[in-house]
Amino acid sequence: MKVGVLANVYREPRLQAAREVIKAFVRLGADISVDLPIAKEFPGFPFFERTDVSTAPDMLVTVGGDGTILSVISEAARRKIPILGINFGTVGFLAELEQGEFSGFLDRIAAGDYKIEERTMLELTVNGERPEKLALNEFLISRGTTARMIHLDVFADGNLLDSYRADGFMVSTPTGSTAYALAAGGPLMEPSIRAFSLVPVSAHSLHSRPIIVGDGETVTAKLKDDKAPTVIVADGEIIREVTSKDEIRIRRAKERALFIRLKPQNFYERLKTKLERWS
Repeated sequence: MKVGVLANVYREPRLQAAREVIKAFVRLGADISVDLPIAKEFPGFPFFERTDVSTAPDMLVTVGGDGTILSVISEAARRKIPILGINFGTVGFLAELEQGEFSGFLDRIAAGDYKIEERTMLELTVNGERPEKLALNEFLISRGTTARMIHLDVFADGNLLDSYRADGFMVSTPTGSTAYALAAGGPLMEPSIRAFSLVPVSAHSLHSRPIIVGDGETVTAKLKDDKAPTVIVADGEIIREVTSKDEIRIRRAKERALFIRLKPQNFYERLKTKLERWS
């Protein structure tokens, strides 16, 4: 079994947890590799970059918060590598295990006694280019750090939804409905729902509200002017700038995010627990 380990090592508890995870898999005879930021903490193990996880084809184990998972999810989905998240973050909607739970499930992990849950992802193309990155939570069209609002037209399968003046506009998956989309006023969605939420961010109009569309639809956006420098953000990472000359298209990706599940999944119970912790 080949296992890749990723961790946010800037906090000592996470570094210690990563050590314990690595030791446990070594005892099982697993072939361990670690991601580049933690490689110096674990000399002797092969390392990989989060944009190339080809040395960890069986599973990736993350020690940290949802951000650690999101940093590798695009490449993992492309290579069909499942992720086991151990939560050391604030909320941890994507993680399967909490701190201290890992050792109790080690035998089942080693035996392959777990389920794989698939989650819908988004892909983005600009002017028909091949998408460079996928998104699990959302793609955001944003004004960035400028004070000006952006002005854009948004279409669903060629039908004009609205012309928005706003700080930004996002297309969110059901998984992402508990992330930035929630903070921006979007609806919560159960992860298996086949839909996307389209959420304007701080729209300058009383009638601009989130809209739910089927996940088979293609969302197209076009800026109406270039007064505000505009960027596209994938799961919190700025990936490119766009102008009024660009056609932005967002749709369901053929790739799926894969998560290792060891416990019964109850979205509504999880929602109450996690949001209470967040609050």
